[in-house]
Amino acid sequence: PILVSSGVREIWVDALKKATLPLNKMSIIAGNHLGIHPYIVDHESKATVAKQLRKLHPGCHIFAFGDSGKSFSLHSVHWFPSRT
Repeated sequence: PILVSSGVREIWVDALKKATLPLNKMSIIAGNHLGIHPYIVDHESKATVAKQLRKLHPGCHIFAFGDSGKSFSLHSVHWFPSRT
């Protein structure tokens, strides 16, 4: 599995550890502070990752939460919009 987030990477690492998910089997692409993280993840970079995954792994499942689904062509994306 690959997790792509514009959130704070360290929070995702902690959350996944608490959920007892095997971090050695999951890639985390996250960053939102250039002084701390080597890159910034935004809506466009999430869409780029999703497009590449679809190209390299046809039939893969892509899940988007919150407003992230707006970045993708919703075709073959499982989108869970934010509740406001």
